[in-house]
Amino acid sequence: MKVEKIMKKDVLYVDTDLKIADVAKIMKKNKSSYVIVVKNNKAEGIITRTDIVNRFVAEQKSYDTKAKDIMSSPLIIVFPETNIDEVISAFKQHNIQRLIVIDKSDGRLIGVVDKDDVFNFISANKIDRAGMAD
Repeated sequence: MKVEKIMKKDVLYVDTDLKIADVAKIMKKNKSSYVIVVKNNKAEGIITRTDIVNRFVAEQKSYDTKAKDIMSSPLIIVFPETNIDEVISAFKQHNIQRLIVIDKSDGRLIGVVDKDDVFNFISANKIDRAGMAD
């Protein structure tokens, strides 16, 4: 099975120069635990709730702080044709919750796949993944 079959295509994203206070408002309004940070339609980073707490609130940064100043990067990316087994390996290798899906031809953000997407797919299809969890 390929990533394109299970990825989320409706991705919440913000510009690299948006202020963190506005990023947080967008995340709250959309009930999202993360946003992808983009510049010229290319994914540059990701901001999670944890990033806001650890890199903005705890460090008492200015309200003028921009998304690019606290985003996590570089991103771990996959392509629509990436196999689910490779996605599982990437989650384990990089100890992350989600992967960014980009178009191979132009590098444009086209989706996100997270661990829940993979686990729900496996559960729904009753695929035997012995040894998947460490």
